[in-house]
Amino acid sequence: MSLNELDTFVTKIERLRQGGKDMVEQIHKMERNKIASKMADAIIDWEAKITYNIEKNSPSSSPNRSEQHTSLTQSNANNVKLINQIDFLKTQQTIAVDKVKKWREAFVAKEGRDPTSDDGRIVMHLFKDVKDVASKLQIAENELDVMERRNDALGNDPAKARQLRQKYVGNSKRLIDMFLAIDRSPLNRIFIGAEEAILDFLVDCMVGEDPKIAHMMDIVARVATSGRPFGKDDLDMVKSNVRDLFTTTLPKRDGGGTLFHEAAKFGK
Repeated sequence: MSLNELDTFVTKIERLRQGGKDMVEQIHKMERNKIASKMADAIIDWEAKITYNIEKNSPSSSPNRSEQHTSLTQSNANNVKLINQIDFLKTQQTIAVDKVKKWREAFVAKEGRDPTSDDGRIVMHLFKDVKDVASKLQIAENELDVMERRNDALGNDPAKARQLRQKYVGNSKRLIDMFLAIDRSPLNRIFIGAEEAILDFLVDCMVGEDPKIAHMMDIVARVATSGRPFGKDDLDMVKSNVRDLFTTTLPKRDGGGTLFHEAAKFGK
């Protein structure tokens, strides 16, 4: 499972939990395979409701041919709408990133040096625009992924439906294993806010050349909390450590700012 696929799958779990589909009491003591099966079934049911708008129908009922055609037509229309929205957001993202680049180039040309975190605060709204449009784009792409996968699953090919369920079961098992690994990791054992050397190292990783590190840290925080597997409790220390990573001041850094200031300094 790639990083983007993991991100998308965690988003599915987060939305299920927001809809009250955790089922903690019923499955808290279930073994891994049964929990993964429950999660896969819940995701498939949730995606069916999103794509085919069958919230008012009985879960055991099946649409007739006319209803299937209407649902499929509506689904295709929703796909087109989302694709158009994604294209628009990609354009907005390019514009927002270009504004940051132009500001940085103009600053270097005028001052003869790279901007510091304090300089970046003056145009913090530009960085906020980049972050906001990136978030909206990710949500739209995730929604399109949900619809396209559900279209395949509810088509006339039962083999595709079985294949999708098997994939969701497999992804659920991987998510459970990842949660358990995070639970056993130093991130759930050490308060990094009190460990300046560890904090500095993680900040360097987050603002480094590899964007996958920041992406993975985001996923780790979500898997430990809102995107955790069914029947599992929040990993409070992980949540606290990730918050400290973003908010703890860094006395050795220029201006004594936080991770946000370091990211702004590098135009990220």
